[in-house]
Amino acid sequence: MTMTLGDLLEMIRQDYIDHLTASAEDLEAEGAEVMFEPAFRDDKGEVALEGIMKLPARVDLLAKRVEDGKEEVEPVQVSAEGVFKFDGGIDVTWENGMKVKVYPFGWDMMPVRMEGVAEGNYEALQQWFWRWFAEPEELEGPVQEVVHYLGDPETKDGVTLIVADMGTAPLEAWQDLLDACAALGAKSVTIGEEAKPEDEDGADA
Repeated sequence: MTMTLGDLLEMIRQDYIDHLTASAEDLEAEGAEVMFEPAFRDDKGEVALEGIMKLPARVDLLAKRVEDGKEEVEPVQVSAEGVFKFDGGIDVTWENGMKVKVYPFGWDMMPVRMEGVAEGNYEALQQWFWRWFAEPEELEGPVQEVVHYLGDPETKDGVTLIVADMGTAPLEAWQDLLDACAALGAKSVTIGEEAKPEDEDGADA
């Protein structure tokens, strides 16, 4: 059976979620109370906003422990073991004609390079992030199905780079991000990093 891009993306996403849930189970086995994907908050208890796009962010897990009658709270960042490798890259033409090249990447650390975007024009990215940062009303488990982080855009030689932590967001969020790139005027988008022959780390698709 031929693997589709959607199948591959689901494997990349699930790899991260498996690590997230395994880490939570380990913490609970140690006696910690675990909260999935809480937003960072400021001293006033409000969701903290940072960067030029004034966006919030989430930590993967929050572990609460009580020792000697004192509550301790520890943020826990979880990383997938690697990226799913595949030969070459996958070429996709988006609905508006935007060229998309997909190289191996990790769901929790996804570089996105856009060509043709006017510097400072990031409203579509902001709207995308807020849409997928919000928690769904109905969930079947502790995983929140939300994005965690979007770094500030950096533009050099006509190429704008952003790094997204897709968190536990579904595949629709990935597709929606490409729509946001198109809305910014991107002519082409490259996701991930081209695999180097000597690089043997990571998981095989």
